[in-house]
Amino acid sequence: MLAKCGAEGMEIEQCDVDTAFLYGKLEEEIYMELPEDLRGLLEFAEAGGEDDVVCMPRRSLYELKKASGVWNETIDKHLKSMGFEPVDADPCVYTRGEGDDACIVCLSVDGMLIASRQKAVIASVKAGIAEKFRIKALGRARFILGIEIEYAMERRTLGISQKAYTESIIKK
Repeated sequence: MLAKCGAEGMEIEQCDVDTAFLYGKLEEEIYMELPEDLRGLLEFAEAGGEDDVVCMPRRSLYELKKASGVWNETIDKHLKSMGFEPVDADPCVYTRGEGDDACIVCLSVDGMLIASRQKAVIASVKAGIAEKFRIKALGRARFILGIEIEYAMERRTLGISQKAYTESIIKK
């Protein structure tokens, strides 16, 4: 994706979805023990003091095994409603439009890269995502998944490095 964006002179911006996993609704009943720091709330409930009290979350939680899958289904549905389609080679990469209106969205858990030749297209996609999810716009993509991104769009060059990762390994 990065190579394609560099070769085609696309701008790449980065966003994070705040509390992404909490947007997913659980389809099945899941029961879990109440976290230790919330057990004090039992004093105010009918089951005060009982050790076998469980809770049933209505939304996906970060600790649940299904959380990332539920979040992926949620964001997938929303991106498709915006006209995006996943590419065959990677279901976490979505495309929409052609030519100067083309846009690519690349997902990584709760983070994403949005690329297009036109900043207005990127802004429109971010606004569409923000209609459903609270996002944090991080501006031009510089660092994702431990990879530093350096590019000069006017020359259509893009370089990647793992300098920070390499330096952390050397320090160990």
